[in-house]
Amino acid sequence: MRAAGFSPGEDLRVRVAEEGLLILETPAHALARARSRVAHLPRDRSYVDEFLAWRREEAARL
Repeated sequence: MRAAGFSPGEDLRVRVAEEGLLILETPAHALARARSRVAHLPRDRSYVDEFLAWRREEAARL
């Protein structure tokens, strides 16, 4: 594992990527990857609040 840049006993996450590839990554790398995916979103907007409001509206219609 050292050749891949991992230390013995280090926590790793496994995920399946496109075409069935297995990816090993540290939790820190997974977090950095997730943050980079949402970096373009405005910080002054709450998507969670918008989603919850939408769900409440949908539930009220039933």
